[in-house]
Amino acid sequence: MRALRLPAPEELIGINAGDATDEQDIAYNAHCTGAITAALLELRAAGMEPPMLRTFYPHDEEDSADLVSLDRDGNVVVLDPGSR
Repeated sequence: MRALRLPAPEELIGINAGDATDEQDIAYNAHCTGAITAALLELRAAGMEPPMLRTFYPHDEEDSADLVSLDRDGNVVVLDPGSR
């Protein structure tokens, strides 16, 4: 199964996640959702139906990845939140 490792907030917005403003946190989450959606759409275009992907946020262990897919409307849904 394909995996997507998401960048740390420091890499995208230049600030530690704990120090992020609400606007910066929203921007980081929007970036991650967009990256996940794009990867799932690529999988769907390649013939995987339903498209599924393991997503790793910064500092996630191997068993803590989320299993995600797309719903009928193209929204990201978490099928298995992993363990954190």
